Amino acid sequence: MAGRRIILRGGTLLCLDGRRTIRRTDVLVDDGVIAAIGGVDAPGAEVVQVSGLVMPGLVQAHLQLDLSLQGPGFVAAS
Repeated sequence: MAGRRIILRGGTLLCLDGRRTIRRTDVLVDDGVIAAIGGVDAPGAEVVQVSGLVMPGLVQAHLQLDLSLQGPGFVAAS
């Protein structure tokens, strides 16, 4: 993805801090790094319409993902 600018448009951003979920938002990925979140306008960027969850790449492989996904707005099945 080097040198590419991509807008992920319309997804639900899952912040892995377990406290925030941002619905129907845009994420600008610039050269592999999240550069902006929100109403993004980046001329020349590739736009990908998304639905469902969007989450950052995992840097810390030991992260307990199942616990992070149980943040606000998510209910675990019983």
